[in-house]
Amino acid sequence: MTDNKENKLGKPWKNHKIYLTYEEADQERKRLLQEGGHEAKVKKKVDDRFVVKTRVIKHEKRNN
Repeated sequence: MTDNKENKLGKPWKNHKIYLTYEEADQERKRLLQEGGHEAKVKKKVDDRFVVKTRVIKHEKRNN
């Protein structure tokens, strides 16, 4: 029998900021990606606004 539990991979996304246009949100997403250390995406909300969502990138430890 299989379990219907949701498998979550990685850290959860957090709302960073909300914009009225996709262009503004995408510009912020690109800025965050250039800074590094975060993943970022733009999602459209039901009210036709756009939210930039971010999460911290997990750095892998290297053993030499």
